[in-house]
Amino acid sequence: MGKLGVFLCDCCFSPIGSAELEELLTVARRHPDVAYAELHPDMCLNPKPEKVAGMMKENGLEGVVFTSCTSLLHRDTFRELASAAGLAPNQFEVVDLREQIDGKRASERIIEAIENLTAKLTSPQPVFRTELPVTRKALIIGGGVAGIQAALDIADAGYEVFLVERTSSIGGHMLQYSEVFPTLDCPQCIMTPKMVEAGQHENIKLLTYSEVEQVSGQIGKFTVRIRRKASYVDWEKCTGCGDCATVCPVEVYSEYERGIAAQKAIYKLFGQAVPAVFTVEKRGTAPCRIACPAGVNAQGYIALISQGKFQEALEVVRRTMPFAGVIGRVCTHPCETDCERRTVDEPMSIRTLKRFIADYELKAGREKAIAVERTKKEKIAVVGSGPAGLSCAYDLVRKGYPVTVFEAMPMAGGLLRYGIPEYRLPKNVLDNEIDYVRELGVEIRTDSPVEDLNGLFSKGYQAVFLGTGAGVSQKMGIPGESTPEVIHAIDFLKRVNSGNEVSLGQRVAVIGGGNAAVDAARAAKRLGTDEITIIYRRSREEMPAVAGEVDEAENEGVKLHILAAPVKVLSQGDKLTGIECIRMELGEPDASGRRRPVPVKGSEFTVDVDNVIVAIGQSVDKAGLPDEIAGTERGTVSADPVTLETNMAGVFAGGDVVSGPADVIGAIAAGKEAAESIDRYLNDVDLREGRPGQLNKVEEVSKEGVQAKPRAAMPMLDLGQREGSFAEVELGLDEETAVAEARRCLNCAGCCECRSCEVACERKAINHEMVDSYEEYEVGAIVVATGFELTPL
Repeated sequence: MGKLGVFLCDCCFSPIGSAELEELLTVARRHPDVAYAELHPDMCLNPKPEKVAGMMKENGLEGVVFTSCTSLLHRDTFRELASAAGLAPNQFEVVDLREQIDGKRASERIIEAIENLTAKLTSPQPVFRTELPVTRKALIIGGGVAGIQAALDIADAGYEVFLVERTSSIGGHMLQYSEVFPTLDCPQCIMTPKMVEAGQHENIKLLTYSEVEQVSGQIGKFTVRIRRKASYVDWEKCTGCGDCATVCPVEVYSEYERGIAAQKAIYKLFGQAVPAVFTVEKRGTAPCRIACPAGVNAQGYIALISQGKFQEALEVVRRTMPFAGVIGRVCTHPCETDCERRTVDEPMSIRTLKRFIADYELKAGREKAIAVERTKKEKIAVVGSGPAGLSCAYDLVRKGYPVTVFEAMPMAGGLLRYGIPEYRLPKNVLDNEIDYVRELGVEIRTDSPVEDLNGLFSKGYQAVFLGTGAGVSQKMGIPGESTPEVIHAIDFLKRVNSGNEVSLGQRVAVIGGGNAAVDAARAAKRLGTDEITIIYRRSREEMPAVAGEVDEAENEGVKLHILAAPVKVLSQGDKLTGIECIRMELGEPDASGRRRPVPVKGSEFTVDVDNVIVAIGQSVDKAGLPDEIAGTERGTVSADPVTLETNMAGVFAGGDVVSGPADVIGAIAAGKEAAESIDRYLNDVDLREGRPGQLNKVEEVSKEGVQAKPRAAMPMLDLGQREGSFAEVELGLDEETAVAEARRCLNCAGCCECRSCEVACERKAINHEMVDSYEEYEVGAIVVATGFELTPL
């Protein structure tokens, strides 16, 4: 093009020295589009328009770039110079040399300006001033000093103003300083009257806790899309009293206080905030809650424990499930695996703290629960009173349905009662939580096997949930397995837990590596057996049993014989004498991800035993299930993985009866999903659309200032006291230890959603279901006054 000019202003205020200006001049002259480039002393102060315009015309310049110590002050001067030479507003650029740039960056800025000007001049028509209709409203982006003053000036002129601020109060960073230049006055004293004036001005609408998402339109008529971030507080109702913050158990880093002080998860930005309302800080969902199959709000109850609010903490658990005491003892606690605290020292004792609040209520004495009012007429049948069935019934009765649970055994609880020894799960704990479900209104009929599902529908039930579990022991499929001294673990544990007499020899082998195997071994030890050996075909690291339970089994004298598998039960006549095994080695991973055990040829050996307890897995008992119910190749009931529907209309299934033997928390989660589906089914709502989706995990958790503290150790019953006794081994935490452990929590999600604030707020202003909303505004002018970011400390 070759028709651009560069005018470098060399005045006493220039932040760049003469030598650097000469270098800039050289850079400009090298550009192929530049026909003229010169230094002009004091051009900003004494522009000499006739002379400059003459130079532009003499060189035939079609565009010019001016440099200046400050473009804000001198842009109008340069515009007049360009206009005197007949150039339009789009035919000049100004480069500000005072924007904290060095000589190198100044060179880059000049080249950028030249390139921008070249691009503009490719337009076939120059742009001149013109008049357009204007929307007589203004938008101010930024609620700091400049934004407030701009809003007041425009509003005082009679125009409507929308003041957008990303935090919950106007005021900006100025208020964070103790004194301000040049008078060293208190910034709060200066700004508070301005803030109040802006907040009360009839022409100013405050849009705090909001951000501009999009600007479209043209000069004089802009459409601005604004995201109103969810504050989780109805500001129309909030009076700013602070009762919510008083009861909030969570303290988080205060951005306003720059870490000098903390703030509650529900907060008012500062004492003089405008508007004087509260906001809830939610960062996402805590990793522990996402990891829990049932979605139990661990951060919520832990935060309340840290404040000594034990009953309130228990109620947080009961919003999701009724089994705090059970799950607090037997859960596989995947939440602890994902606990963010593990990156500092050790994960939180999440399971143990859940148990603590259940035990606290049990010791203090629980008041009888108030029955839920029945607001629905549709009767629902639940078959099976294990964790899946009771969880489903619990959620449905709280929705107002009449629910009846049918249990084949004499007492409710399923394998919680008949499969887990009392030294792990005391019966009074289980009974207390089943009674709680009953008191809410669930009818539980024991000694009531269901042999015909169709018969339930004929009795008026409009939906059925199958939660019968997987209570049939799998067989080894080896010679001699039918010998009378070979017992299956589920049968053995049922007899033990029912209080029936069980006779064992002094040498017992338990086959398997899961929790049932370890439970059977430890139960046998308590019945007086001297020598107990667990035989498992993989390594110890790959045992599916809870590692802590395996450790305690060894402490109690149970031996582990790993990488071995039984091949034959040995007997003389009708009496068992031993079991022949073969050594194994680990090969390639199988479908479970664990390395496949491979027999080592010629490595057979014999273990002398009096009894064998088989604990290699469980399967579904299909007795009582109609032939119409479709099954899978694994022998489980076939159910939709999302809705838990079976192929029979109105019949849903979940838990071990569908998944095969799994953990208790997984069964509870299945019961909850089934309750959601049944409620939708009975109300003719789509079973898939709108179900709770993937939770947004907290992206980053600050560890600043967090000091390493040891995880609370579980007190254990002495080994000597365990012999011949089914007394509980894990004794639980005392109050002081529980509170101290709870205070290790990093409060990953900010607000823990304990909902204490809802109870405290008399105006009912708290709304945890609030979501971001979007609004559009038509304005004629936009002022950007977003200010600056404070330097990190």
